Amino acid sequence: GFGCWSYWQGTRSRTAGDYKNLITLATTLTANSSYQIDPNQVYIAGLSSGASFAHTTACLAPDIFAGVGVSAGPSIGTSSNGAIGPCETANVAARCTQYAGSYASHFSSQIASIAHGRSDTTVNLCYNEQNASGMADLYNVTRLSGENLISEGSGRTADETLWQDGRGSMLWFNGVNHAWS
Repeated sequence: GFGCWSYWQGTRSRTAGDYKNLITLATTLTANSSYQIDPNQVYIAGLSSGASFAHTTACLAPDIFAGVGVSAGPSIGTSSNGAIGPCETANVAARCTQYAGSYASHFSSQIASIAHGRSDTTVNLCYNEQNASGMADLYNVTRLSGENLISEGSGRTADETLWQDGRGSMLWFNGVNHAWS
């Protein structure tokens, strides 16, 4: 009903709907030698509900996706009401592990980058920390002390928090709303 990826409904499995389509797309492109795609360097990312959909897909197929980018996305397993309303608490690590099933051992090398605009009034800001901390818990890595200020030259800045071994990052885009990309 929102005209976006419906991450909150349907079967979450490697063989269901668009999850299957995205996994098949990645494996088909990787298998085509003319593209010279390193199968250990395949990533999936999305914005908003697409971020939650990408996040779920990366959890379902950590053997296919070496990393995930979650931009302004509600946590996996939350409802459509949680996306545009109050924050819903989610155990991201447990849900991701559940979705992976027998593929969970592949989380040992997967990476995650989680980002959100600080001025986003569409998706609750709580999900940035919840997603980043949840993936760090899943990867069993420690948050590094301090934050880095990133400036890209046009006056835009971001605050970056990193986790051990480069396995996770959390970005806050300063002065940026929901449709920043």
